[in-house]
Amino acid sequence: MCSKMENRDVLYLLAVIVVCILKIFFYVTILLSNNWAEGNGSNFGVLKYCAHNETSCQQVTDKLQVIKVQLNTTLAFICISIILSSAWLIISLVFCRKRLRKEMKGHKIIHICTAMLLVLIEAATMIAFAAGIDNLNDVYSLGWTFYCAVPLPVLTLCFWFLFRKSTIESRRVCCWKSSAVEDSSDTLNEESAGNRRSCSQGNPQIRETQESAGNQESHNPRSPQGVNAENDGNQQCPVLSDPQRSVQELGDIRQRIRDNEEPRFIVENSPLEAPIKKYLKKQFPKKIFLNEPDMELEAKAILLIQQLGFTYSRQEILRSINKYASDIYVSFQHKIESKLLSTKKDAGVLCIQDLGRYLFKKFTPEVEQTTLVLRAFCHKKKLLQKQKRLAEPYSGDFWSDFKVYRAKVEDDEDPLKWDRIRRREERRIDRYVNTDPT
Repeated sequence: MCSKMENRDVLYLLAVIVVCILKIFFYVTILLSNNWAEGNGSNFGVLKYCAHNETSCQQVTDKLQVIKVQLNTTLAFICISIILSSAWLIISLVFCRKRLRKEMKGHKIIHICTAMLLVLIEAATMIAFAAGIDNLNDVYSLGWTFYCAVPLPVLTLCFWFLFRKSTIESRRVCCWKSSAVEDSSDTLNEESAGNRRSCSQGNPQIRETQESAGNQESHNPRSPQGVNAENDGNQQCPVLSDPQRSVQELGDIRQRIRDNEEPRFIVENSPLEAPIKKYLKKQFPKKIFLNEPDMELEAKAILLIQQLGFTYSRQEILRSINKYASDIYVSFQHKIESKLLSTKKDAGVLCIQDLGRYLFKKFTPEVEQTTLVLRAFCHKKKLLQKQKRLAEPYSGDFWSDFKVYRAKVEDDEDPLKWDRIRRREERRIDRYVNTDPT
């Protein structure tokens, strides 16, 4: 339940990002607006003063010297609000990225403080401008821009209550869960002690055993089986191993809770992604399939972990890297299969070197042996473009069948097998090129 509370953080952060963008847009709009106040044949804002009978506007502080302090104060507060909202947006974007990667948990206190500060600044902005209008002796009245700006502090205050309420609920739930486990442990320990006392009172033999156990434990410790054997004569006494087993199970529950609360490492967007992906692209043309387990990949990963100094557990990182590598290899295989079976470009007419460059263009280096086996397999299964027109549709699993076929080729111990396969495929290419598909 505590983890569910923390999963809401991403939604809160996304909401803050949207609100910050809207607030910044609105701040800039009201900053440039000239309709903060109207009257006496003119209207003005915090920057410009516009007379209705003039084509251009002037600096408002030049025309209204009497409220220059209030106007400058309002302008300063708006600029501060824009800067603070921009900083809040940037911080929220950073926190959202880290929260999606589960690298951090607590961040609401920053939003609470920022929201409260913005509420105070926005309220001060409204008060400063309204005070300036009041000094003009009812010559001017507040314009529509001022009234549009009034909901800004209300909106920010709503977000302040949202984060405040979420933080309190999250702490209550997490604390309740932790205290409940501790109370259960204390209850089990008290019940265990009470059961042992009731057993010793109801059975003198066991009481004698318990009294002497303190003196003889270091010399002649009694086994749990011996105590249980003595309890067989008195059916009212519980088996002493049951409370002990319950306490052990409670300890296991605590450990599982701690394991679940530990953030899970994700390779994507981490410093490990680029070097791991580069390594996989280099190995793919030679291997095509990942080994299970892939010791070379784990050795490379361990070296990178030591260089980058991650604080996550090594097993967690290796587990995430293996999953990432598996997904990457599936993506690579799909690209190779699409090129081989493409109807736009016939892979069957390409010579071995050109086919290798075509298939493994984004991989270095291309491997001739892999190219030979891939073409031989496609020829055998009649998957090349001209062959497919005369053969029945292929219904097998491409990579599963290829894995079996390549294993048979590799099991051939003939030292000249690759020369033999190359000559055979070159003859097949010549026949394929000269074949009329009709």
